Amino acid sequence: MGRPAPNRQELGTLKIRISGSGNQYKVQDYPALVSQEGDIDITGNSEFYGLIYAMDGEFRKSGTGRVVGSILCKGDFKKSGNWVGLIYESCVPVAPSCGSEDDVPGEGEALCNVPPLAAWGIANGTSQLCKYALEEGGAIYVEGTVAGISSALDVEALTVAGDGTIYIANNASISTIYAIPPSAIDGSAATPVHCTQLVRTGLSAGSSGKEITALQMLGGTLYAFGKESKAIYAIDPADGSMNEVGALNVSGSFTTFAATLGADQSVYIVKTKGANSEIWKFTTFPDGELAKVCTVAGSGEIKGLAGHPDGHLYATDNENWFRIDPTTGDSSVVAEALDAIEDMDFYYVSEQQDQAVVDVTVTPEDPPDEVPPDGSGDDGDDDDDDGGNRRPDLEIAIKGGAFAGSGAQPGNGSAPDVAGQANTRTEVNYVVRVTNTGDEETAFVVNEKTASHARWIVRYFDAIEGGTEITQQIRDTGWTTPSLAGGADTSLRVTVVPGAVEEDLSVSLQARSASDAGGTGPKDVVTALTTKLASGSAIRVRQWRELRD
Repeated sequence: MGRPAPNRQELGTLKIRISGSGNQYKVQDYPALVSQEGDIDITGNSEFYGLIYAMDGEFRKSGTGRVVGSILCKGDFKKSGNWVGLIYESCVPVAPSCGSEDDVPGEGEALCNVPPLAAWGIANGTSQLCKYALEEGGAIYVEGTVAGISSALDVEALTVAGDGTIYIANNASISTIYAIPPSAIDGSAATPVHCTQLVRTGLSAGSSGKEITALQMLGGTLYAFGKESKAIYAIDPADGSMNEVGALNVSGSFTTFAATLGADQSVYIVKTKGANSEIWKFTTFPDGELAKVCTVAGSGEIKGLAGHPDGHLYATDNENWFRIDPTTGDSSVVAEALDAIEDMDFYYVSEQQDQAVVDVTVTPEDPPDEVPPDGSGDDGDDDDDDGGNRRPDLEIAIKGGAFAGSGAQPGNGSAPDVAGQANTRTEVNYVVRVTNTGDEETAFVVNEKTASHARWIVRYFDAIEGGTEITQQIRDTGWTTPSLAGGADTSLRVTVVPGAVEEDLSVSLQARSASDAGGTGPKDVVTALTTKLASGSAIRVRQWRELRD
């Protein structure tokens, strides 16, 4: 698919008219088309990604090109022709400027600052390294133009190593392997992506079928696969030395364009066919038998295959992105392939950060001496100075999950621990429920007892959804709940975003009766411990800024 004018944002005062076949691709969250006073007119088969905003005019669209993003206009929205329509994508635009120093990612950090399920690849016939966001309908984020290859560019293999190095095989004439270091990835489409030659293999591309069409890093060794020769090569990424170490142990002809390491640590390979390509699996690598896993129904020539920490394999042909369950062989289309991609891969370390382990520990306070060991909650004292009949019970859950800690107020013994998973790319949400288990109506004061914030962002809200932020009250003298009758409850939300340095976040909340001025009455405590996976854990600066504001 040609792209005569990629990534160009059109900002105009009067009318904007665009025709022809050049496509526009989103750069970060910059708007695509903005007219201050006029109309926006798009004809032809161009494709547009991002926000289209006619501030004081109409938006008119004809032809066949798609629009992926959001459309805002003061005047009429006019559609004609057989264009495929609007694929909605939420757009929160930023100004097209260089931003502040905080917006500039560190060396290789942009490898992590990508949407979940974002695969790296080079579109066929172009020299642009792109990120393809499967959870955004295959939306394309251009990283930059590959620089440092003297011959024509015909990339037919790509893989990303654990250290963030991207390896590509260029088959313009002789298969040549290049390395793109993490420092070349800066998140800006305006800067080139520099690569260096690792090894010129001597394998001629073309009718021989010996060229390299699949790459995979395993245990510090870069493995390369021949298109039709069945040969497997081992390449030392330190010095570029290369040796043939095996061959596909399978009878009959076998054309492959992709290989990958699955989350189960098995090596998978594609038998690429004109229709209904197949996925095969090594019993042991590189010298084991090959066993067929499945046929990808409805597929054409699959030329990209990548494993993901969620346990699935993802593949692409010229038409669709597929999700494949290697345990059952089931496959489904998850997005439309907007570009023909010869090969692709996830940055495995970065994608692993989406699966963060979250432990929620519920910790009871030591009971006051006057509370009976049976936990009845009645100390026989009706003076209420210590809030004896106004007993708080705190329970905690990962939002959407089951609560833990019921009855964990003093005197009721230890409470259970629960564990779950949440996405730490953006935020983790906990719900804390406060229940009055006493028989007298009262409000309760909830405060942050202990916390290890470091560079995490922790915020509190007085509702499960939306609500008013109460972070300052929680951290100062405490937040007071509405007055609760016996057995009644209310909830608050704790939102955390992982920090760039500290790997663990521990936050403890304590509740007591609002009438317990001396702090000697019954209390309850819950602790949320969030553990972020250790490596490649950068998060997007923009989201830090939004949450701080």
